[in-house]
Amino acid sequence: MSVFRSLQSWPGRVCCDKSFQASCSAACPIAHSKADLRPGCHPEKDEEVFNCVNRMTSSQQCCSADKAPIPSCQALCQNLYFTNTLNNHDQLQALVQHCSIKSQAMVLCVLAQAKPAHLRNINQYLPCCEKGESQECINTCLSAVMLLNTDNEKIDVVIKKCGEPSPMVPIWKCFLQLGLTKNKTSLSIIDGAKLQCCRKALSSKCRDLCKKTFSSLWGDSSKAFHANCLTPMQSLLDPMETPLQMCIKQVDEPCTLGCDGLNFCTNFNNRPVEMFRSCNSKADNAAKRELHHWQRGVINLPQMRIPVKDIKTCEYGMWKTIACALQVKPCHGQPTPLSICREDCEYILRKCINYKQLPRAKNVSILCNPLPSRMDSHQSCISIRKYSRSSPHRTTSQELTKPCYPNPCNKSDICLINRRKCKHPENCKPYICKPACSVGEVSLLKVPRGSYVRLPSKNMSCSKVCHCNHKNKIDHCQPLPCITNNNNNLKMQNIAYMSHCNFCTCYSSKTICTKRQCVKPKDKLHRTYTGLPCNCQSHYFPVCGINGRTYPNRCLALCAGLKEIQFRFGNCTAINPCKNANCGSDETCVPHHQVCLSFQERSCPQYVCLSKKPGCSHNHEHVCDTLDEEFSNICLMNGHNKSLAYWGHCQENCENDGVVCGHNGETYTSDCEAFAHKTTVDYKGSCRNVGQLSLQDQQNSHCFKMTCPPIHPRSCKPITPPAGCCPICAAELRVLYSTSLADDALKVADIRPISTLNIAEKLSDLMTVPQCDVFAYLSLEGDMVILIAPVTKHPTELQVAACNQEARRFHHLIETSSPTLMSHLTLMPLLNALLRTPVVMPVGAANSPFLPSLTIVCSVFAFMMTVGYS
Repeated sequence: MSVFRSLQSWPGRVCCDKSFQASCSAACPIAHSKADLRPGCHPEKDEEVFNCVNRMTSSQQCCSADKAPIPSCQALCQNLYFTNTLNNHDQLQALVQHCSIKSQAMVLCVLAQAKPAHLRNINQYLPCCEKGESQECINTCLSAVMLLNTDNEKIDVVIKKCGEPSPMVPIWKCFLQLGLTKNKTSLSIIDGAKLQCCRKALSSKCRDLCKKTFSSLWGDSSKAFHANCLTPMQSLLDPMETPLQMCIKQVDEPCTLGCDGLNFCTNFNNRPVEMFRSCNSKADNAAKRELHHWQRGVINLPQMRIPVKDIKTCEYGMWKTIACALQVKPCHGQPTPLSICREDCEYILRKCINYKQLPRAKNVSILCNPLPSRMDSHQSCISIRKYSRSSPHRTTSQELTKPCYPNPCNKSDICLINRRKCKHPENCKPYICKPACSVGEVSLLKVPRGSYVRLPSKNMSCSKVCHCNHKNKIDHCQPLPCITNNNNNLKMQNIAYMSHCNFCTCYSSKTICTKRQCVKPKDKLHRTYTGLPCNCQSHYFPVCGINGRTYPNRCLALCAGLKEIQFRFGNCTAINPCKNANCGSDETCVPHHQVCLSFQERSCPQYVCLSKKPGCSHNHEHVCDTLDEEFSNICLMNGHNKSLAYWGHCQENCENDGVVCGHNGETYTSDCEAFAHKTTVDYKGSCRNVGQLSLQDQQNSHCFKMTCPPIHPRSCKPITPPAGCCPICAAELRVLYSTSLADDALKVADIRPISTLNIAEKLSDLMTVPQCDVFAYLSLEGDMVILIAPVTKHPTELQVAACNQEARRFHHLIETSSPTLMSHLTLMPLLNALLRTPVVMPVGAANSPFLPSLTIVCSVFAFMMTVGYS
């Protein structure tokens, strides 16, 4: 009762026990308001006291006697605020069950302050609960309406105690009149992106906790999940769950290119081709506050205290860098739960640790030994010394830009780079804000309106396809075929390996490999060796496959898996598909070439049928006419009596002066048409040879006859894409993909076939800088080639380095099946990738392989908790 009386006199008085300072312990018991705490209590030194006082002050709004006339309910209410358990499901459930009838105003007030993501329509549905035929039904209904997230969940729980829905039963009649019905196709999950990460959990405990945390089962599993599976302490004790942790991090704080604009962590500025998770003013201010706390001589981390000397006089700059790294979070090499390098740890602890307060059984070597060394491969640690000095970069304002960082759009929109050619450049914004859907009630990952997404079903081995509708909600979910695995082990999915010279992976109990011709070096001297798949000859007699891809000859088409009836002779772009088109009498056929991942004819039409009736639809499939003017669809262009140059947006920084051959082996009317089809240009003129493959000798190629475009910048050591003749200064990804996944998408979603153009455009939407873009084609060796290249007129070394970094980011996202990519139905077929980048002169940034990962620097010291600190 003494506590209750304290609450009545001043709610903040119950917080006095949280003080650690003698002055605050004396001032708090005699205070009658928050203002009375000073000067005895300091907001930073007695942070817990002030946080508690703020909560207890808020409690007055809900826990007053007029809203909670029952003393036990008032006590339950006050306890929620005092113990900081306002969002604890069990505590709220106890409050609802005990007080929802006698102190309903108080319960509703608490729920409104808690603001759980599932709270909706409570006041609307509560009167229906009172129509229940038994007290058990009424109580269950009140609990479900107040606590559960979706209509589906509410109905399932109420059915158990109130019977099946029927318009003859008063409670159900009330609900039905209010429109409460069960939607079998709607999405009802908390976070669909993080739910995908649950597949990466290797222990059944973490997998189950993860599913409960991010599925529709709202409860208190979140704390248990973080404590057992995500904390730095857990990372050190059991690194087995590193893939799960990295996946969650990638969703929460994806690695993005460049850092600038920081006022405190200034050494992190001017780093345009490095990746960071949290380069923003919020992180900058947090680092400043963190360093200020450390100046007290003790670094407080979860469950431990690190004794240090006065950091103002002991490597202050290095401590500042650590505080900044903790908040700004550079992305670095090999994914690992550890962050700073062992050498940096040993250096700063030897100089600055307070040995007088260090337990005798501990020393610096023991504390730092678990950390990776700077000498390890794959850059598995962050060198603090690197960020202890300013960046050497001095870039021009337009050399590299990030139109979507910081995000200029509303929270309900998604920001995309504007790559359209502007009629009036002075009025054009470099970005586009598109309405979007979150892939879950509280998910940070968004997809544009009209998109289809892949999300896990209740059975984690299965998935479903859902649609982002015009109301910016995910709905119309349909099941996808489940993954089959003879070993019943999801951990073995998407494991890449080399089989002789071929790149392979295992997916859904199927082995998918490239089709390179593997031979020993001495066999290359044999006259029968060609270096092409299936040892085909390099003669150029092109055939057009049913998938829209031109193959240099019949043998290579058969080797790719096509049957004789699935191709015809000639280059695909030279064949008129409208000769055999299946358009109606009131429709006109227009060629629309595309290269699909599927070999099914119905799945890859090479034309569209346009209605001859007056008026145009509002669909957007942009076209560019021969006068370089863009229209939102071909019907509008025809209405203006213009002629089609190519499908897609009108292109900039390209030529319209003659036929070119793309690296994909297709012939285009101009550079601009090739770029619109997301294809890089190989050489001028029509395609007329096979080009070079990964294992083919120069002497077997006819490329020596070609005149290649000059390389820009001159300092670049370029790469030659597969089956191309001419090198290009671009990064290359060789991607294994699943045709069955592409076919599955068509079966359940109202979409066009997945094509190389679709994939390139979707990846382009995920780019950070407009100075780079994505190009894609199917190789002759059975994989997909994705190129990330600069698209400016005169590319610089820095722009090439930025494209390389974007390629490394995509490589990591594909290799880890990141939800950032795999949530998009179009990108679902991508399985594994190999990376190759051009070499440019050093630009002062890390050019080592990028596999984005950072666990905050707390994990560097968290190991101390495992070696006996108490």
